[in-house]
Amino acid sequence: MKPVLHFLFFFLVFNTAVFSQKQQDDIDPLFKSAYDKFDVKDFRGSYLDYSDYLARKPGDAAAIYNKGLCAIELNDFKDGITNFTKSISFGRKTADAFFSRGFCLYKLNNFKQAVADFDTALSLSPNHTKALTFKGACLNELMNYEEALNVLNQAIESNKNYEYAYFYRSISNYYLQNFENGIVDCNKSLAINLHYETYYWRGLHYKNLQKFKESIRDYDTLIKYEFKNAKAYAGRADAFFNSKNYVKALSDNNKSIELDPGKPETYFKRALTKFELGKYNEAEPDFNAAIDLKLNYSENYLSRGINYLYQKKYAPALSDFNKAIELNPSSSAAFYFRGKLKKVTNDAQGSCNDLKQSQLLGNGKATDELTKNGCK
Repeated sequence: MKPVLHFLFFFLVFNTAVFSQKQQDDIDPLFKSAYDKFDVKDFRGSYLDYSDYLARKPGDAAAIYNKGLCAIELNDFKDGITNFTKSISFGRKTADAFFSRGFCLYKLNNFKQAVADFDTALSLSPNHTKALTFKGACLNELMNYEEALNVLNQAIESNKNYEYAYFYRSISNYYLQNFENGIVDCNKSLAINLHYETYYWRGLHYKNLQKFKESIRDYDTLIKYEFKNAKAYAGRADAFFNSKNYVKALSDNNKSIELDPGKPETYFKRALTKFELGKYNEAEPDFNAAIDLKLNYSENYLSRGINYLYQKKYAPALSDFNKAIELNPSSSAAFYFRGKLKKVTNDAQGSCNDLKQSQLLGNGKATDELTKNGCK
């Protein structure tokens, strides 16, 4: 799970002491030029001016910090870390400096280190909303959802108008299966500021509440504005699939794979969609692709095995059912389908044994199959 947004949320956090403590004539022209360029979003120009300025005054912690902000806006998070670390070493031991370095670590998926910096920022400024928010985001990534929820509650308490705190809390609620609360958080985030990624998560919440029309509507909105968002097509495909609109689900899965061919989950879901459409031969390569791309869970082998069974490819079907049971010995479905396969291949006793195991694991269908097969 990588719920990382790609947005520019940083505003200028300059230390303005240079301007307030000196007469206008004493302001270094390069520092002023860098400041002004950042202000008009010329981040590359600002970065270069700060570099030139620091070549003459290498120990200016404020300028180094500001250069780090430029690096963030240029998506160069490694350079951001370098500058914020240097700024801190030159005496800028402020909450914003530790937060900014933590944010760069977050963007580079170094979540544990990011949390350490956010904690330092919070020790200096306990109600630092952004530090609380992105600490919560990191905890989501580390799958500490309860702790993330608590931290994000604090972030919202510190500032009820910071949309990203609601956004990341909606993700915590999603993984804690608090879908109604997640929708409320998405609505609050969107009411403050419109970021289209929020529609993706609200669509997930709606889907899990089986509100498929609402889910599809949110993905429609996201795709309208981000028509190359593979994740949005995959999400809408899920909603269509659950609505039993397999033709539209297949179309969206095709588009998602076209945009991002490296996601095994999308191949697996496209395979399931083709299976539902009775396209067993076409489904087979997608099941293979999902497993080849390391989607190696019991469900994947079970589903491919069933697809083999429908094609009367009994040897590979048996191999997949065996693998599904190896990965999940509590899979009643895997025992059930292996039992049906063994019946077809004239292993009557093996079929009865598997169906009995499936029945013991709570599969009601196995009872009917046992009776039909005359198992004792």
